[in-house]
Order: sequence, then structure tokens, then C-alpha cells
Amino acid sequence: AGAVKDDTFSPTAKRENRQETRIVALDCEMVGVGESSSKSALARVVVVNYYGNVLIDSYCLPRERVTDYRTRVSGIRASNLKGAPPFELVQKRVADLLRDKLVVGHALKNDFKALQIKHPKQEMRDTASYAPLRADAPDGGGRIKSRALKELAAEHLGLEIQHGEHSPVEDARAALYLYQKHRREWERSLQQVSKKSSANKKETKKDTLFKEVFGESVGVEEKSRKEKEEEKQKRRSRRGDRRPPSPPPPPPSSQEPKGGDEKKESSDDGYGLDLFVNE
Repeated sequence: AGAVKDDTFSPTAKRENRQETRIVALDCEMVGVGESSSKSALARVVVVNYYGNVLIDSYCLPRERVTDYRTRVSGIRASNLKGAPPFELVQKRVADLLRDKLVVGHALKNDFKALQIKHPKQEMRDTASYAPLRADAPDGGGRIKSRALKELAAEHLGLEIQHGEHSPVEDARAALYLYQKHRREWERSLQQVSKKSSANKKETKKDTLFKEVFGESVGVEEKSRKEKEEEKQKRRSRRGDRRPPSPPPPPPSSQEPKGGDEKKESSDDGYGLDLFVNE
């Protein structure tokens, strides 16, 4: 869906339906904060439903002082942020809306970082990451890079966006319509990946079960009979060390040495027996 705007064909809503839908699209505009203005902060957020109708379009007052409005790209001006709701309020409103939703967008990690919201990866469809919408890097080497949303919208949808200041409403719709055009192949590829992942998990589970039943690791041979026999000998030797010492031989009958009674009493002090019992 599109409309002529300043001699360009820009994305519009497909039909009037402002109900919440399971699939939505998100886009944010950021301003620069901090001394060098290199740090980004949320200044405007837009969420549209599956038909391209706006569910949320809100400016946001950053927590830190704005040092660069980045107006040339963001379209944000100081006047837009006067009286704007605070970050915490906007964040909660968006988080509540996106809960349990499949979120479409372009370079979504930047939007969620600005919102400081975590969203399940399996519930995101990023047109900057989808392989068929990416391109080989200029330096070759087998690397691929993300393409600009502006290029993708013109090539795949015949839509013109981002001429001058960006419109987050148009950007969200462009990403959404790209997803809708490739949805069947996109979801099929994800299902294949999911099936492969499930199969790998099942194999891992089988391996783990096999290890628990048959040994610590699959494919490791049992100990040789010789090793087992050596272990048995060691156990027998240890048991033999615990047995009480044999009684001393009887003295010669012709002459009994002095102190014999003391030696006999000493040899029968029960030390060996106590050790054996304690073991």
C-alpha cells in the first residue's frame, strides 16, 4: 500500500483497522546525549499493527540532556520534546503492547536497546538480518552485510522512504510490508531450522541417556580383563593387610626365656583384632 507524497510513493496503511494484532512493526528515532553526543537516547517510538495502522506514536523525554537532536535524520526538534512523557512511562506502554507479539522491524536490536526492553529472539523478524534481503560485502570474502531499509523498500516494494528526515511510521510500515511479502518463505525457513534444532536436541538426549546406562562416554571400551584382575589382586592384598597378625611361634620346651609371660601378654594385647573390627 502506498500514496503519492511529494512526488514519491510512500507506504500507507492497507486498510482502516486499528485493532491490536499478533504481528506488529516497531521503529524508533533517537537523539544524541552526553558530551560527545555519541550516545543514543529514545526520542520517538512508533508501533503499527499488521495492517499498517498506528497503535502507538509517542515522543519521549530522554533521561539525559539532549546534546544533538539529529534533526536531519531523526526529524526531532526541541519543541517536540517539550511536555513529552518521561522515558519510564513510554517504555512501560510499549513493553505492555509488545508482550506476546511477533515484532517486525529493521535493525531491531537498536530499537530494543533504546527502549531498554528485552524481547524473545524467536518473536522477532528483522529485515536487516533475513538472509535473502542481505547482500555480499563490497570487499568480498564471502561476507554478507545488511542493506539499508530505503534500498529494500524501493527494490522489493516500489516505495520511496527516508527522503530527508525519517518518518518512523513509514519506516515501520516498510519493514512490515517487506516481511509480509517474504513471510511464507521466511517462516518456512525458520521451521526448518527449528526442526533441525529439535532433531539435534533429541540426538543429544539419546547420547546422554546412553552414557548414563552404558558408561561415562559413548564409544569408550571396557577395561581389559587384565586390568580387572589387577584390581582384584589389589583388593585382596588390602583385605590381607587388615587380618590380625599370626601368633608368635612357641618357645623351645627346654628353656623358657625370662619375661615370657610379659611377651605373651604383649603379643595378645588385642591391637590387631581391634584394627580388624574397626575396619
